[in-house]
Amino acid sequence: MHRRLAEIRDYLAECRADVLAAAAADLPVPSDPDRWTVADNLEHLRVVETGVSKLLHVKLTRHDGPLPLEQSDASVLDCLKHLNFEDRSRRVMAPQMVQPVRNRTRQEALEGLLASRETLLATMLRAEGVALGEFRFLHPTLGDLDLYQWLVFVGLHERRHAAQIRELASS
Repeated sequence: MHRRLAEIRDYLAECRADVLAAAAADLPVPSDPDRWTVADNLEHLRVVETGVSKLLHVKLTRHDGPLPLEQSDASVLDCLKHLNFEDRSRRVMAPQMVQPVRNRTRQEALEGLLASRETLLATMLRAEGVALGEFRFLHPTLGDLDLYQWLVFVGLHERRHAAQIRELASS
């Protein structure tokens, strides 16, 4: 696997481990019906990851002509660092299209999350050697992102929700 994709794959594994560790705790269900449960957070992560996987697939398969080849092996992990995305002091409302299905059990949400990761990794393998920085798509909150940034976003997003899940313990 190309160095950039391997680096992102490893980063996503670290972020997923963080989410799973946070979700493993036996946390209370929030008394506020507007706050998400652990299952809601996991389901939301599944929906987002599935969307990013579809975006990657569509951008690669609907491209006219030969796909551009990656020429750089420079790290892309810090490409969104300036956004301070893990800062939980500012609340971010998820757009309607990525709202969780709220009747999932924690186990159902976990199984869905594991399946979405398998799909994303398989799609990333199909992107082997492709210059993903050449493909862009608008994020509803973050603006115009290239496909590397979208993949890094998946990890940052998971870290943010791991923190949100851990906050349930203190609420």
